[in-house]
Amino acid sequence: IIGSNEGFATIIRVDAAGDEQWFRYLTESSAVGYPATILPTPDGGFAIAGTGDSVMAVIKTDANLNSFTTYIQGNIYHDEDDDCMFDNGEVPLEGWVVLADGAESYFSITDEEGNYSILCDTGNYVLRVVAPNELWATCPTYEAFPLVLNDLFDTTTFDVPIQSVVDCPHMVVDISAPALRRCFENTYYIKYCNDGTLDESNALVQVQFDEYLEVNSSSLGYTDLGDNLFSFDIGNVGVGACGTFSINVTVDCDSTVLGQTHCVEAHIYPDSLCVIPSMAWDGSNLEITGTCVGDSVIFEIENVGTGAMSEPTVTKIVEDDIVVFIQVTDLPPGATKTIVYHPQGATLRAVAQQTPGHPGMSRPTAVVEGCGASQGNLSLGFVTQFPMNDGNHFIDMDCQENIGAYDPNTKAAYPKGYAEEHYIHPSDEIEYHIRFQNTGTDTAFTVVLRDTLSPFLDPTTIRTGASSHDYQFELLDNGVVKFTFENIMLPDSSTNLEASNGFVKFKIAQHPNNLLGTLIENSAAIYFDFNAPVITE
Repeated sequence: IIGSNEGFATIIRVDAAGDEQWFRYLTESSAVGYPATILPTPDGGFAIAGTGDSVMAVIKTDANLNSFTTYIQGNIYHDEDDDCMFDNGEVPLEGWVVLADGAESYFSITDEEGNYSILCDTGNYVLRVVAPNELWATCPTYEAFPLVLNDLFDTTTFDVPIQSVVDCPHMVVDISAPALRRCFENTYYIKYCNDGTLDESNALVQVQFDEYLEVNSSSLGYTDLGDNLFSFDIGNVGVGACGTFSINVTVDCDSTVLGQTHCVEAHIYPDSLCVIPSMAWDGSNLEITGTCVGDSVIFEIENVGTGAMSEPTVTKIVEDDIVVFIQVTDLPPGATKTIVYHPQGATLRAVAQQTPGHPGMSRPTAVVEGCGASQGNLSLGFVTQFPMNDGNHFIDMDCQENIGAYDPNTKAAYPKGYAEEHYIHPSDEIEYHIRFQNTGTDTAFTVVLRDTLSPFLDPTTIRTGASSHDYQFELLDNGVVKFTFENIMLPDSSTNLEASNGFVKFKIAQHPNNLLGTLIENSAAIYFDFNAPVITE
């Protein structure tokens, strides 16, 4: 329902029963004081046509009826000579989050030329650039720049020089597959990047597959290291550069069951953290392995570091979703502690703690599913309810349950959380996996995914990951993510079932001040060309 109130357009939204859901005054712009037509647009917003100030006009709004006219824009670049000024030859920085922090915060992300553009309301803001890691820092005079935006239809330009704190490559890897269909060939996609401050000339990726996945081929040459471990030479990866490759595997049919979980780990080298460890770190470094031997699970906890543990830490054993055993661990370097448990088909997980000051984000974890199972007592679906040990940037683990029939367009979150409420820890990062399939009758030329993030997630922490196809990523408004797959040429499922599928992953942290019991809900809208969106559950 549209109308006018004191010269400003008024929009009222009602449900199917005619009950009011919300109303908006378009006070941000008087261009359409007397609206005549409102039409939905493919991006979830609206186009509103009418008259204002004796002229005909059309304005565009977002899904929340915001019609802001003020822009903050600029360029983010590597200030290589540390003079806080742009010099010819200094390279732009792609994929950096820029935040206009105010009463309402607005976000953008730099494109391949280092450019950003933030559409926002008038008001007072502090402009901040979010570095991807500790190797970078904003030029000191630009760390937090105040902006006062008073005028409509105004554009403020602000370029920000970025300097290197430590000269070091910072290799990042991500791996996933659209889905794992049991008894069929499936494709894993690997994305790697160097978001450090120095080029890397000898990068390589090792991928460890579980025993039920048979590697058939790869888009990149590899070396078989045995025990389903494969090494891929990447070579040179420049600062800010990324690359992708794919691996085709078959999910074994005879020795698996429907719903069984398969985990794959990708590890990129060099894997240095490039930062000076805390003085509190004692040099210890715990690792855990888990093996099913007969009807027993054997967990081995080893201190592979150079120092003895300065204090004991706790190792927990979780059966399905219940902590059943707590072990105090205190190991000198090179020592191992063994824990044997008889799960009778349950999923067992061992999680250890590193000592204070341990560098990086390591969370030693080992999971064994279904060991000692007999007819009818195999527990499935518990592997992905808690985080895996892939907090460090150079490791990524992808655990998925194999499937038979499946929903074509879905959005999954990992860790899934435990119990029906899907509880997760407030510090857990969430990894979203959006899968889409062209179930129409013709080729899809463009696919667009739009996801309005929960207000309990922090858009400044977003990291895009592996995908089935190349995409353009945008971070918009108050926290809307947009993936655009241009010229994807996605065939329909009746023409080519496997090729009709696609996916993309991204990771994001929770806001640190979320209260216990906070409900984080999220869905995505999937647009195939000019069709109405498919909304994921």
